[in-house]
Amino acid sequence: MLKLQVLNLSGNHLNAHVPEALMKKNNSGILLLLVDSCTNCEGHSKRSPSTIIIIVVAAVVVMVLAVIMGLLFLRMLDRRRRRGGSVEQETQIHSELKIFTHEELKAITNNFSRTIGKGGFGIVYHGHLENQTEVAVKVCSLEPNQANKQFLAEVKSLSLVHHKNLVTLVGYCKDGVNLAVVYEFLHRGSLFDHLRGKDSCSALDWKMRLNIVLEAAQALDYLHTGCGMVHRDVKSSNILLGQNFEAKISDLGLSRMFSADVNSVISLSGTPGYMDPEYQLTFTLNEKSDVYSFGVILMEIVTGDPPILNARERIHIVKLVKQLLSKGSIEDVVDSRFEGEYDTNAVWKVVELAMVCTRDESANRPTMADVVVHLKDCVQIEEHRKRGKLEPSEKSDLNSGSISTSQSPSVSFAPVSR
Repeated sequence: MLKLQVLNLSGNHLNAHVPEALMKKNNSGILLLLVDSCTNCEGHSKRSPSTIIIIVVAAVVVMVLAVIMGLLFLRMLDRRRRRGGSVEQETQIHSELKIFTHEELKAITNNFSRTIGKGGFGIVYHGHLENQTEVAVKVCSLEPNQANKQFLAEVKSLSLVHHKNLVTLVGYCKDGVNLAVVYEFLHRGSLFDHLRGKDSCSALDWKMRLNIVLEAAQALDYLHTGCGMVHRDVKSSNILLGQNFEAKISDLGLSRMFSADVNSVISLSGTPGYMDPEYQLTFTLNEKSDVYSFGVILMEIVTGDPPILNARERIHIVKLVKQLLSKGSIEDVVDSRFEGEYDTNAVWKVVELAMVCTRDESANRPTMADVVVHLKDCVQIEEHRKRGKLEPSEKSDLNSGSISTSQSPSVSFAPVSR
């Protein structure tokens, strides 16, 4: 090695470093060292087998963690769906409404001290927001699985619909097992309360009753034609009244979306006395089921009676009205509390409309749009009576038409002789 003058290492594909002693001899001229240009750098640029193994193991670990996180996320989605709503639904609801905690609801309702109503969903309490706005807080009392489903249905339904004659949703609470809906408070109670004289509520005169059902009909028409939605629980206790007796429909928790061309087959829901007999037989739901229920309400405002009379015999109001009308006298049907303050023609038209709405076959019932048109006529007749301006010629014009269904023009209900 001491006499070594030339060392040719080129072409040997060496990966290791050239010893430092040889490099010094080469640099001082004692030794001619021939090496490949990358011999000294390859040790730095090429990864050793151990480095490659570390990289591969790290990549595998990252992939495994990603798979585990994905599975956990899918499991979380499945749990949320089982609780009654998808993440997409909840996100949509969250972005539009105020979310209350259970503690906030306790403060709003003074620890749930004043009960103002009770229904299938739960108990309704009176409350005040921080700005002193009055609200109604409906607290869920159903079993968890059923509660979540109906709760999210009502919240989503109310958040998607906007009409002056529908109750306005303020917010909701979904705090663990505590579920509640917060909506505007309506000071005059319900139409049911006034028709039954509950809690000293006034009986309402004929004109006020007409205005209330007209506004309720407009709200239902909006749900049917504007939203493609069926309420499913139309009744007088779900028509709430504001300070000036303006009507607003509540309880959209049972509402369902429907297609204009396809009827929906779903589980039976509703209130006895108001339920469509065809729906009870076939479980087939469409907007005409609401029309039937509304026809029952029309009979309520005329007679002042509940849908089912005589708890023992359970006589339905539709059957009773038909029996009374067979005598040919509207006075036998009309609520005695009117004390004669009504236009007979307007009452007849409402009774006729109610009879058409409560026909057994849904195809032979009018739409809510038809109902709105005829109720406007009735309101006009009553307004003329109150003003004393109804001339004989106007009477004949207002009472000459028959009530027909938009979908079945050949089906009509001619005015009863009077």
